[in-house]
Amino acid sequence: MKKNFNDVTKSDIPLDASLTPSTKTTKPKTTTTTTKSKPKINAIGKKATAKTKSQPKQNKELRDKLSKDNVSNQDLEKLNEENIKNYRFRNRRNNVIIILLSVMLAISIAAIAIYIATSRLENNCFMNIHGEVDATFVLNGEEYNKFRCRPEVTGNRTIEIDISVKIKSTGTYYIKFIPKCYQNKVLMENTLVYKPNFEYFSEGEDGYYVCKQPIEITETTTINLCKGVVLDLAYEDTLNINNFMMNFDVVFAKKV
Repeated sequence: MKKNFNDVTKSDIPLDASLTPSTKTTKPKTTTTTTKSKPKINAIGKKATAKTKSQPKQNKELRDKLSKDNVSNQDLEKLNEENIKNYRFRNRRNNVIIILLSVMLAISIAAIAIYIATSRLENNCFMNIHGEVDATFVLNGEEYNKFRCRPEVTGNRTIEIDISVKIKSTGTYYIKFIPKCYQNKVLMENTLVYKPNFEYFSEGEDGYYVCKQPIEITETTTINLCKGVVLDLAYEDTLNINNFMMNFDVVFAKKV
């Protein structure tokens, strides 16, 4: 009959004999295992305790840091708000400046346009008094010494205007007058006086209308000269408001 072998040791020792404890081999194993495992557990416990004790300090430092960061964030937010306000202010200021510049530009353009328009409407008829006398012109009942003729002025036309002189000086004067008309600053020929005052004046040889005799002035006196000026037919197709000009000259010579 075959023997029963221990399946663990594969030895010839019977199964009952294998249950007998061996003092030599079991004791060191038990002691060694217990001794080595306890320091490891205690070391781990000590490290965990150290970390636990340092945790509140780290949390405090973290809170302090976060608190400082919060202050910094508030400063940044305040700075950002100020920058936004400054940007809005600069934007409004720039808009105001642009509006003012636009208004000034519009005014300048309007002024230039008005100047151009009025320059085209400049006076082209000038009444001139020569001599040592205090006198003014009276045109159509009003005192002025220059005007702009009607736009339809051309050759073969009459500039109808009642021309008089108001003499404020006292004394005895020789008086003569003449209209001189120009086209492009060139003296026009055959310019005539329309309805001259033949009571006081007659046509002379040099184109002037001359008083028939010296006129005595004792107080402010208004003397009518004529009713206008006649332009020659030769300028009918070339004369216009832009190239026409007239000087109406009255000469006073005081009798000694």
